[in-house]
Amino acid sequence: MDRKIISLFVVYLIGFSAISGFAAEKEKASVLQTEITGGEVFKVAVQPTTKPIVSLKRYQPLIDYLKEATGLHIELTITANYKDFSDLQKGGNVDFVIQDAFSTYLINQHTEFLPIANIISPEGKMYDPGFIIVKADSGMKKLRDLKGRTFLFGPKANTAKFLAPYIFLKKSGIDVEKDLRYVFGEMCPHNAMSVFLGEYDAGVVCGLYMAQKDKKFNFQTDLRVLAKTRDRAPYWIVSAYKKIDEVVVNKIKMALLELHMKNPRTTEVLSICKWKGFAKYSDEIDIISELAKKYAVPN
Repeated sequence: MDRKIISLFVVYLIGFSAISGFAAEKEKASVLQTEITGGEVFKVAVQPTTKPIVSLKRYQPLIDYLKEATGLHIELTITANYKDFSDLQKGGNVDFVIQDAFSTYLINQHTEFLPIANIISPEGKMYDPGFIIVKADSGMKKLRDLKGRTFLFGPKANTAKFLAPYIFLKKSGIDVEKDLRYVFGEMCPHNAMSVFLGEYDAGVVCGLYMAQKDKKFNFQTDLRVLAKTRDRAPYWIVSAYKKIDEVVVNKIKMALLELHMKNPRTTEVLSICKWKGFAKYSDEIDIISELAKKYAVPN
């Protein structure tokens, strides 16, 4: 037989053997993974802050990354409103949850979820301030001018748009329950529009909204910032249902913590939602619990 043909035949055999070995190892790993997870599908729910179709586009890349990094069967669960999102957790129908820190505190009074990671905000922080806004031509110049006025917080289950400004106002000498006629609003664009239209004398938006370049309003001629909360308002948190296998929880946690600010992959995975990554959980819920009790925050 020609030496060249023999050489090609040997290379083919070696290549075939390597491919077969790789396939066998991959199949073995798949079987092992199935044994660990029991073939389960793990559901990840994200607190709704926008339309479901936008949420799907925003968070699916993270789910794809987690599936790749952990080998687990993971699905994204999107809800149209906060009540459905809350009911999912209270009913134990979701395995991992990504939500606002104050929302986590409120839900944890009724569920068995364990915080496993902090989310780093688009500004590169684990905290998000609240901004009290008024119309640009408003005569209100000081916080005391808010007394007797109508006031629009954000959703109740929100740190930057309710918890932080509620505490801030109290510490500034405003008795929220007596001095203001307040209601709970919605997302930042809605709150800004409501104040601009004069439906409320003042309202609250978050730091993420203020950082956006495509805001509809000019904050010199249309709206004006009356005050910014001074206390750090914890940003979002990732939690795991306590009944989930510890092996699975650790896989998810380690995969999340790999997406830190120095990892180039982080920008790729989180490019749409604009988060800067994840960090080790640092007891925000305990801090919120103490503040909520100290300042009698409604919950």
